[in-house]
Amino acid sequence: MSAWTGLVLHFGLQHLWQSALLLAAAWAAWCLPSLGAASRARILACLFFGAMLLPGAAWLPSWPHAATLPPPVVAQAAPPGASAPPAGAVAPRAGHAHDDGPCAADGGGLATWLALVWLAGAGWSLRGVAAAWNRARWLRRGAWPWTGAGEIPWLTVPVRVSDAVSGPMVVGLRAPCVLLPVGLAERMPAQALHAVLRHELAHIRRGDLWMLLLQRVGLALFWWNPLLRRLGARLDLAREMACDEAAANAIGSGHRCADALVASLELRAVAPPATLSTGMHGSRRALARRVEALLAWREAHPRRRRGARAAAAGLLLSVAAVAAVATPRAPTAAFDRARIERLVAAAASGDVGAVERWIARGADVDGRAAGAGASGTALIEAARAGDPAMVDVLLRLGADPDAAALRDGNPLIVASMQGHLPVMRRLVEAGADVNAVVRYDETPLINAAREGHLAAVRYLVEQGADVSLGVWADEDRWRSPLNQAHGEAVAAYLRRHGAVAGPPSPR
Repeated sequence: MSAWTGLVLHFGLQHLWQSALLLAAAWAAWCLPSLGAASRARILACLFFGAMLLPGAAWLPSWPHAATLPPPVVAQAAPPGASAPPAGAVAPRAGHAHDDGPCAADGGGLATWLALVWLAGAGWSLRGVAAAWNRARWLRRGAWPWTGAGEIPWLTVPVRVSDAVSGPMVVGLRAPCVLLPVGLAERMPAQALHAVLRHELAHIRRGDLWMLLLQRVGLALFWWNPLLRRLGARLDLAREMACDEAAANAIGSGHRCADALVASLELRAVAPPATLSTGMHGSRRALARRVEALLAWREAHPRRRRGARAAAAGLLLSVAAVAAVATPRAPTAAFDRARIERLVAAAASGDVGAVERWIARGADVDGRAAGAGASGTALIEAARAGDPAMVDVLLRLGADPDAAALRDGNPLIVASMQGHLPVMRRLVEAGADVNAVVRYDETPLINAAREGHLAAVRYLVEQGADVSLGVWADEDRWRSPLNQAHGEAVAAYLRRHGAVAGPPSPR
């Protein structure tokens, strides 16, 4: 699994359990009868938008920690016939196939598919938000002024009439207005109409259209989270009940507001359009709850109301604190791996500018990538590519010429295996150990001899490589430069310099 895949899955799982926690908190806030609909709506809005922000708690500071693999242990030659291989014994190698085992699984492809699925869902959902917004604008442009608006002195916003709406609603973000269906004002009693208008004015005073837009965008981005949709539905109901309460407070009667709600529903002729707007209608269950709340409406005692608000605020802060503390911090290793993968890929492709940028952004110059393509360190991949200029850049930026990577050897081993003499010279001049033994990858001289690179073998010997240094493999197989040599010229050169094929004699 790539760093980005792990990060995406980590984010998704955190968002799900945080949404479940905040949904439970929303249910608890709903059960506070003295809280008041307006305060309840504010609390639920905080919980909803907190659900979108809380995954960011994974990036809050935490105690520093690091997880590193132990360095490979290398053993020198041991006598044959030992009951177990030494700690540095080399695993079997089939030729020189580049094998990274499970770590080489290409998780980047999965991360790409996850990102594409998310983008497709978010794009489709955002398209629906944009369509609803455009429809709301179209409804406003097609409506005409209501002639009875001048008879209501407290009416401070434009009221228009439309034959394309099914019920009263508010449209317009920057210049809101109330839309009424054709004939509703004439067929509805004046008291009920005033209650309806009070309800819609409450939406405007509360800025509900802006909140609704942010809510719809958030739901579009997190379209895959059913818990957030459930929390959003609860917020929609709380918003409507808050405006019901405001209308009831304005006219001093919950029963009249309930009658107005039922009357506007009975006069509805068609299904409500999908618009970015606030309206008095909703699902049958939501309407029933609103009517019940209006029928039970009464002015709450200020002291009880303050106590309920304090309890709700305490609940909100407690839940937010618990969620923030309980959220596992995003593994810094995931970010480090992502940067390292980009750095190594840039080094393999010879992109000096990208290498310098990723190191400046904090990528470990000696870090090892775990992808299916370039999977060593940046310096190993530059050596594999035979790129002396890139090797010079990485050494200048602090790369360790002896930094090894499991099953990738070290830079000098890789360069020796490929026979890249210019790269080998730069590495040795930078202090690379010509006798370094890397688990699973032996020594530079063994690799150069195995591939038959006489010039590389000669250079390593001239720089002090031990012609008889070998390692054990497969528990009882000894590998040395001479017994791994490919070609008579390489073997003859090693013999002239005293190389032996077998292991040292037992003491």
